[in-house]
Amino acid sequence: MIRRLGDLAGAMRYYRRLTSVGTPREELLALQRQRLVATARHAAAASPLYRELYAGIELAEDLDVHALPVVTKAMLMERFDEWVTDPRLRRSEVEAHLERVRGDELYLGAYRCMSTGGTTGRKGIFVYDRDEWRQCLTAVLRWSELTGVRPRLGRRVRIATVGATSPLHMTARFAMSIDLGLYAQRQLDARTPLCELVAALNEHRPEHLVAYSSMASLLALEQLEGRLRIALRVVCTTSEVRTEEMTANIRAAWGVEPFDLYGTTESLYAGDCGHHQGMHVFEDLSLMEVVDQHGDPVPDGVVGAKLLVTSFIKRTQPVLRY
Repeated sequence: MIRRLGDLAGAMRYYRRLTSVGTPREELLALQRQRLVATARHAAAASPLYRELYAGIELAEDLDVHALPVVTKAMLMERFDEWVTDPRLRRSEVEAHLERVRGDELYLGAYRCMSTGGTTGRKGIFVYDRDEWRQCLTAVLRWSELTGVRPRLGRRVRIATVGATSPLHMTARFAMSIDLGLYAQRQLDARTPLCELVAALNEHRPEHLVAYSSMASLLALEQLEGRLRIALRVVCTTSEVRTEEMTANIRAAWGVEPFDLYGTTESLYAGDCGHHQGMHVFEDLSLMEVVDQHGDPVPDGVVGAKLLVTSFIKRTQPVLRY
């Protein structure tokens, strides 16, 4: 509990220094460029892999991100020991730690270690030191601000999450970090039989629901059929693409427009607000590039083949044009 309080207090200090959603575009782009240069220079100085990749590239103040090579999950996992900036981190030993994790334990007393689901064909392993984790929590705080999910004086807001509960996954570790008694929180495993989830939610009576998109849609159908009986004020979806049909089910069940969050095990990148006109990209924490199949940028309004992400949070495992 003491460690969680320290992490949340640190996150709040970072949060007060963050730029707001309404920051003028010119200021935001200037800050983004500064952080891109600082991140690239750190990677080249501290990561043997990036030192090799950036050899011959001038990391000047006017650095063009397109001058940097693209990295892939397969490359980073294959060369994990050269990628990390702390030489104590070795992939085999981190993997062994992940097999033993049962709660919010820190590897070497310093790192939270998590893995991806492997749905893209290669499982990724990502670590966060405490400072990096606190910066990640600022993205959670920003998302809470956008959705209006805040503690209330006099009573605790009732929240339920339906997703991953294993400490190997990002969503579960976030839930552990913010579980300080400010909310009446119930964390449910998405793999639980639907009838048991319905019973647990009826017992907990949440006002706010955070769930995988597909699970939120299934629960909405249970609400429409009368088996689920909860009065939700806020529904937030994450981790999966939310289809129009899923959105329609949620609207019909609770009369609310659902929020969405875009995040990965590498970081949280964007969320929508009450206007629901698109996602607010957290551009002071990351850089996103929409590119074609050749990795070249596409014009605004044109659908790209993929999204490249650069994180300004990740220092132990630099993530640039990933």
